[in-house]
Amino acid sequence: MDLITSLLKSGYMSFLQMWSSIFVKSKTKKQVVFLMSFPNNNTYLLDELSKEFDVIVYYSKTSQLTDEFISQRKEVIFKNLSTFSGLLKGVQDITRSQITICDNYFPLLGAVKKAEDRYIFQIWHATGAIKNFGMLDKQYDSKSEQDKRRFLSVYHSLDYYVVASPKMGEVFMNCYGAKENQMLHLGFPRTDSLFDLQLKEIKNKKRIVYLPTYRENQQTLFPLEINSLENEFAKEYELLIKVHPHIEELVQNQDNSDFVKWQPIETTEELIATADILITDYSSVAFDYSLIHDKGKLLFYWYDEEEYQKVTGIQSGVKESLPGEICYTTESIIEAIKKDDYMDFSDFNKQWNTFNDGQSSERLIRYLKKLGD
Repeated sequence: MDLITSLLKSGYMSFLQMWSSIFVKSKTKKQVVFLMSFPNNNTYLLDELSKEFDVIVYYSKTSQLTDEFISQRKEVIFKNLSTFSGLLKGVQDITRSQITICDNYFPLLGAVKKAEDRYIFQIWHATGAIKNFGMLDKQYDSKSEQDKRRFLSVYHSLDYYVVASPKMGEVFMNCYGAKENQMLHLGFPRTDSLFDLQLKEIKNKKRIVYLPTYRENQQTLFPLEINSLENEFAKEYELLIKVHPHIEELVQNQDNSDFVKWQPIETTEELIATADILITDYSSVAFDYSLIHDKGKLLFYWYDEEEYQKVTGIQSGVKESLPGEICYTTESIIEAIKKDDYMDFSDFNKQWNTFNDGQSSERLIRYLKKLGD
């Protein structure tokens, strides 16, 4: 079955390559194609881009792009990449456009033929990296040679990587085989909005926020003992838990209480900003929390570290560089919360948030405009 799937994917890519070759010699369009997986991450950049360029956003059915988001941006063209006609039009537009921006791994990029005056920029969706991806993902080695060639064709299609630090540049060099001269040290556009975040005073108690990352094929919830946390901290704290959209069905039957709120209405950014204590695992929200809070308490709940290392893998050396305590049980989380040891994130931010200052989108747009000079 895996061989058949691999062959079908190879045939799909060959068809798209042939389709792209039809348009590669056409006149370059001075427009921006934005391949978007995470609309909420890219609101600020998209709004600023549309002031300077004609922008076409291509999104997939997993992007959770709402009608409201689209209706608020009448100057932007939105197209669904999940339909066959949308896919063909997307490859055509990318092939002809001077600038393509993507925030994730998009397989169709491996099929695009590019003229010399056309560029693809990877802005990614995470400020830093704890878990492995790309060629360092533990599952990569088990893939067929055909699959690896397809992955590499996508990696090699990228011309530039917009990064927040030299450290993140190293991650892309290791995970995607990128080169140093492909790194644009402009800062991470998504973090600009964090500097402008205006929050209402909505807290009655101190907040513990738990933001676990998604596990591939996850079928069960994390082993966090809510009752134990409530017994220890209910008088002083409230607990807010927001899981990845892909596993929302796992928390549908969980009841809110005075202590715990499941899937609160606040955005992830708002939760990070209002968290007195943030608990996460291998998620990049840790880098956002350290950027927003000069000092705070950041805990990493690695209850499945051994299994996670086998399935996905953790970036080499990152464990030793994390500014917060790594916990493996609810009991260790309780003990860590009780400690009066709020952390200074300045050294961590120098390493990972080096160029994040609220002006990253402006620098990127200035760079893109020079391509047309």
